[in-house]
Amino acid sequence: MSFYIVWGYSINMDKQTKDLRWKLLAIFVLMIAITMTTTMSNVSASLGSYKQAECIPIITALNSSYVNITTITSPTPNPEILYSNVVMTKQGNAFNYTFCDTTKLGTYTYGYCDDIGNCYSNDFEITSTGNNKSLYIPLIFGITAILFLMTGIFQRNAYLGLFSSFFFVILGIYAMIYGFGVINGTYTQMFSYVVIGIGLMVGFASVGEMYYEGKEND
Repeated sequence: MSFYIVWGYSINMDKQTKDLRWKLLAIFVLMIAITMTTTMSNVSASLGSYKQAECIPIITALNSSYVNITTITSPTPNPEILYSNVVMTKQGNAFNYTFCDTTKLGTYTYGYCDDIGNCYSNDFEITSTGNNKSLYIPLIFGITAILFLMTGIFQRNAYLGLFSSFFFVILGIYAMIYGFGVINGTYTQMFSYVVIGIGLMVGFASVGEMYYEGKEND
Protein backbone atom coordinates (compact mmCIF):
# COMPACT_ATOMS: atom_id res chain seq x y z
CA MET A 1 0.00 0.00 0.00
CA SER A 2 1.29 3.48 -0.82
CA PHE A 3 1.10 6.28 1.71
CA TYR A 4 1.29 9.78 0.23
CA ILE A 5 3.05 12.71 1.84
CA VAL A 6 4.20 16.15 0.68
CA TRP A 7 4.38 16.75 -3.10
CA GLY A 8 2.33 13.61 -3.74
CA TYR A 9 5.19 11.13 -3.32
CA SER A 10 4.62 7.85 -1.52
CA ILE A 11 6.09 7.46 1.93
CA ASN A 12 7.80 4.26 0.96
CA MET A 13 9.72 5.86 -1.90
CA ASP A 14 13.34 4.82 -2.34
CA LYS A 15 15.91 6.51 -0.05
CA GLN A 16 17.78 8.22 -2.90
CA THR A 17 14.68 10.07 -4.09
CA LYS A 18 13.82 11.13 -0.54
CA ASP A 19 17.35 12.46 0.04
CA LEU A 20 17.14 14.49 -3.16
CA ARG A 21 13.83 16.05 -2.10
CA TRP A 22 15.20 17.01 1.30
CA LYS A 23 18.29 18.62 -0.25
CA LEU A 24 16.23 20.59 -2.77
CA LEU A 25 14.06 21.84 0.06
CA ALA A 26 17.17 22.87 2.02
CA ILE A 27 18.55 24.84 -0.93
CA PHE A 28 15.19 26.57 -1.45
CA VAL A 29 14.90 27.59 2.21
CA LEU A 30 18.54 28.73 2.32
CA MET A 31 17.95 31.05 -0.66
CA ILE A 32 14.95 32.63 1.10
CA ALA A 33 17.00 33.02 4.29
CA ILE A 34 19.83 34.80 2.47
CA THR A 35 17.34 37.20 0.85
CA MET A 36 15.60 37.88 4.15
CA THR A 37 18.86 38.48 6.06
CA THR A 38 20.24 40.80 3.36
CA THR A 39 17.03 42.83 3.33
CA MET A 40 16.89 43.18 7.09
CA SER A 41 20.54 44.16 7.44
CA ASN A 42 20.08 47.17 5.18
CA VAL A 43 17.94 49.09 7.67
CA SER A 44 19.50 52.22 9.22
CA ALA A 45 18.58 55.83 9.88
CA SER A 46 20.56 58.76 11.33
CA LEU A 47 17.68 60.89 12.62
CA GLY A 48 15.75 57.87 13.84
CA SER A 49 12.70 55.78 12.98
CA TYR A 50 9.16 57.13 12.96
CA LYS A 51 5.69 55.73 12.39
CA GLN A 52 4.07 55.85 8.98
CA ALA A 53 1.56 58.67 8.31
CA GLU A 54 2.62 60.68 11.36
CA CYS A 55 4.40 64.04 11.46
CA ILE A 56 8.03 64.03 12.56
CA PRO A 57 10.29 66.86 13.80
CA ILE A 58 13.42 67.52 11.76
CA ILE A 59 15.70 69.27 14.27
CA THR A 60 19.27 70.48 13.98
CA ALA A 61 21.45 72.68 16.20
CA LEU A 62 23.72 75.11 14.36
CA ASN A 63 25.30 78.46 15.25
CA SER A 64 23.60 80.25 12.40
CA SER A 65 21.08 83.03 11.82
CA TYR A 66 19.00 80.74 9.63
CA VAL A 67 18.94 77.22 8.21
CA ASN A 68 17.21 76.15 5.03
CA ILE A 69 16.32 72.61 4.04
CA THR A 70 17.47 72.32 0.45
CA THR A 71 15.64 69.10 -0.45
CA ILE A 72 13.66 66.29 1.13
CA THR A 73 13.69 63.15 -1.03
CA SER A 74 11.33 60.20 -0.78
CA PRO A 75 12.57 56.60 -0.40
CA THR A 76 13.67 54.30 -3.19
CA PRO A 77 12.48 52.88 -5.51
CA ASN A 78 11.42 55.85 -7.62
CA PRO A 79 12.69 58.59 -5.29
CA GLU A 80 11.37 62.08 -5.86
CA ILE A 81 12.00 65.52 -4.35
CA LEU A 82 9.06 66.23 -2.05
CA TYR A 83 10.12 69.66 -0.80
CA SER A 84 12.88 72.13 -1.63
CA ASN A 85 14.17 75.43 -0.18
CA VAL A 86 12.20 75.17 3.06
CA VAL A 87 12.99 77.65 5.85
CA MET A 88 13.40 76.02 9.28
CA THR A 89 11.98 77.67 12.40
CA LYS A 90 14.63 79.07 14.76
CA GLN A 91 14.34 78.26 18.47
CA GLY A 92 17.47 79.44 20.27
CA ASN A 93 20.38 77.63 18.59
CA ALA A 94 18.05 74.89 17.33
CA PHE A 95 16.14 74.86 14.08
CA ASN A 96 12.99 72.85 13.56
CA TYR A 97 10.80 71.78 10.66
CA THR A 98 7.76 69.51 10.99
CA PHE A 99 7.49 67.04 8.13
CA CYS A 100 4.18 65.22 7.60
CA ASP A 101 4.37 63.63 4.14
CA THR A 102 5.27 60.21 5.53
CA THR A 103 2.91 57.84 3.73
CA LYS A 104 5.70 55.95 1.93
CA LEU A 105 7.76 53.41 3.86
CA GLY A 106 11.53 53.58 3.68
CA THR A 107 14.45 55.94 4.26
CA TYR A 108 13.99 59.63 3.45
CA THR A 109 17.02 61.83 2.85
CA TYR A 110 17.30 65.57 3.28
CA GLY A 111 19.92 68.29 2.95
CA TYR A 112 20.21 71.61 4.77
CA CYS A 113 22.52 74.64 4.71
CA ASP A 114 23.42 77.39 7.21
CA ASP A 115 23.88 81.12 6.63
CA ILE A 116 27.50 80.86 5.45
CA GLY A 117 26.91 78.11 2.95
CA ASN A 118 27.91 75.04 4.96
CA CYS A 119 25.67 72.18 3.83
CA TYR A 120 24.88 68.88 5.51
CA SER A 121 22.79 65.80 4.82
CA ASN A 122 20.90 63.37 6.98
CA ASP A 123 18.14 60.78 6.76
CA PHE A 124 15.30 59.26 8.72
CA GLU A 125 13.27 56.09 8.45
CA ILE A 126 9.52 55.63 8.20
CA THR A 127 8.24 52.21 9.30
CA SER A 128 4.85 50.67 9.98
CA THR A 129 5.52 50.49 13.73
CA GLY A 130 7.72 53.50 14.35
CA ASN A 131 10.83 51.49 15.18
CA ASN A 132 13.03 48.78 13.69
CA LYS A 133 13.93 46.83 16.84
CA SER A 134 11.36 44.17 15.95
CA LEU A 135 13.58 43.08 13.06
CA TYR A 136 15.74 41.06 15.45
CA ILE A 137 12.83 38.90 16.59
CA PRO A 138 11.93 37.48 13.13
CA LEU A 139 15.62 37.17 12.34
CA ILE A 140 16.09 34.94 15.40
CA PHE A 141 13.04 32.86 14.42
CA GLY A 142 14.34 32.50 10.87
CA ILE A 143 17.89 31.54 11.85
CA THR A 144 16.63 29.05 14.44
CA ALA A 145 14.27 27.45 11.92
CA ILE A 146 17.03 27.10 9.33
CA LEU A 147 19.53 25.67 11.83
CA PHE A 148 17.01 23.05 12.97
CA LEU A 149 16.16 22.21 9.36
CA MET A 150 19.76 21.90 8.16
CA THR A 151 20.77 19.84 11.19
CA GLY A 152 17.75 17.60 10.75
CA ILE A 153 18.50 17.06 7.06
CA PHE A 154 22.15 16.17 7.47
CA GLN A 155 21.55 14.01 10.55
CA ARG A 156 18.39 12.49 9.05
CA ASN A 157 16.48 13.50 12.19
CA ALA A 158 12.79 14.08 11.51
CA TYR A 159 12.21 15.48 15.01
CA LEU A 160 14.53 18.41 14.31
CA GLY A 161 12.65 18.99 11.07
CA LEU A 162 9.41 19.16 13.04
CA PHE A 163 10.91 21.73 15.43
CA SER A 164 12.03 23.70 12.37
CA SER A 165 8.49 23.75 11.00
CA PHE A 166 7.20 25.29 14.25
CA PHE A 167 9.67 28.18 13.98
CA PHE A 168 8.84 28.75 10.31
CA VAL A 169 5.13 28.98 11.13
CA ILE A 170 5.82 31.34 14.06
CA LEU A 171 7.98 33.51 11.80
CA GLY A 172 5.24 33.69 9.19
CA ILE A 173 2.57 34.62 11.73
CA TYR A 174 4.83 37.27 13.28
CA ALA A 175 5.54 38.82 9.89
CA MET A 176 1.84 38.80 9.03
CA ILE A 177 0.95 40.71 12.21
CA TYR A 178 3.91 43.03 12.76
CA GLY A 179 5.77 43.15 9.45
CA PHE A 180 9.49 43.89 9.21
CA GLY A 181 9.66 47.60 9.92
CA VAL A 182 10.15 49.28 6.54
CA ILE A 183 9.03 46.11 4.80
CA ASN A 184 5.30 45.91 5.23
CA GLY A 185 2.11 45.60 3.25
CA THR A 186 1.42 43.29 0.29
CA TYR A 187 4.98 41.96 0.04
CA THR A 188 5.10 41.18 3.74
CA GLN A 189 1.81 39.30 3.52
CA MET A 190 3.06 37.29 0.55
CA PHE A 191 6.29 36.52 2.39
CA SER A 192 4.29 35.42 5.44
CA TYR A 193 2.20 32.98 3.40
CA VAL A 194 5.31 31.53 1.76
CA VAL A 195 7.07 31.03 5.11
CA ILE A 196 3.99 29.46 6.70
CA GLY A 197 3.68 27.20 3.65
CA ILE A 198 7.31 26.13 4.04
CA GLY A 199 6.69 25.42 7.72
CA LEU A 200 3.66 23.27 7.00
CA MET A 201 5.47 21.48 4.19
CA VAL A 202 8.46 20.70 6.40
CA GLY A 203 6.14 19.65 9.23
CA PHE A 204 4.15 17.22 7.09
CA ALA A 205 7.34 15.82 5.59
CA SER A 206 8.83 15.34 9.06
CA VAL A 207 5.73 13.59 10.36
CA GLY A 208 5.72 11.38 7.27
CA GLU A 209 9.38 10.56 7.82
CA MET A 210 8.72 9.64 11.45
CA TYR A 211 5.79 7.45 10.41
CA TYR A 212 7.91 5.73 7.78
CA GLU A 213 10.73 5.10 10.26
CA GLY A 214 8.19 3.65 12.70
CA LYS A 215 6.86 1.27 10.05
CA GLU A 216 10.41 0.13 9.25
CA ASN A 217 11.11 -0.59 12.89
CA ASP A 218 7.96 -2.71 13.31
